[in-house]
Amino acid sequence: MHKMTGILLMVGGGLLFVAGIFTYKKSKGEVLPIPQENTVRKKEQSDYEKNKKKGDDFEAFIVSKFNKEKFVFKNWAGDKISNGQYAESTTQPDLLYEWKGSAKNFPLWVECKWRSKAENGKLKFAYPKQLERYKNYEKEEGIPIFIALGVGGKPNKPEQLFLIPLRFIHSHELELSKLEGYRKSVEDEFIYNAKDKFINSKNFVKS
Repeated sequence: MHKMTGILLMVGGGLLFVAGIFTYKKSKGEVLPIPQENTVRKKEQSDYEKNKKKGDDFEAFIVSKFNKEKFVFKNWAGDKISNGQYAESTTQPDLLYEWKGSAKNFPLWVECKWRSKAENGKLKFAYPKQLERYKNYEKEEGIPIFIALGVGGKPNKPEQLFLIPLRFIHSHELELSKLEGYRKSVEDEFIYNAKDKFINSKNFVKS
């Protein structure tokens, strides 16, 4: 009995000693070390939130370019993932619109990508598998997909803006010098040429 009591006293003393060190360090204003795993997770979460905000801001910018009287806003896909699970809409392009034609409406998808700059004149707007998925989706749905590419500036006001039909894209990496034909005004609203399946900027004349 005395032996068991002695062991309990030793354990209790040890716990009090550790608690005393913690209280002392806290009172001295010292920051206790955070486990390495938690630090990595917090950084990954922070990076994800920052990148998601940039993506959301650019998507909102693109949405603002579609005139409500000319386009019907049908869908805004979300990128919500939990434990590797995501809704089917997550694999869709970002925005679904319908252009109001005189006789009928014409649907079109827009995938939004913003990049701060071009590296050596090139931009990776997607992974190879993503590009393949976009191509398959366009083929299966029969609805044209456009890549809205913002470069430089800020996501909510890029320096350069391009709207490229997916059918003209053959690589996940694009050369900026070859995109001039798809340049759009950062200020003007969009109009749609349903016959040629091409999005233009209203009142915008390329220099």
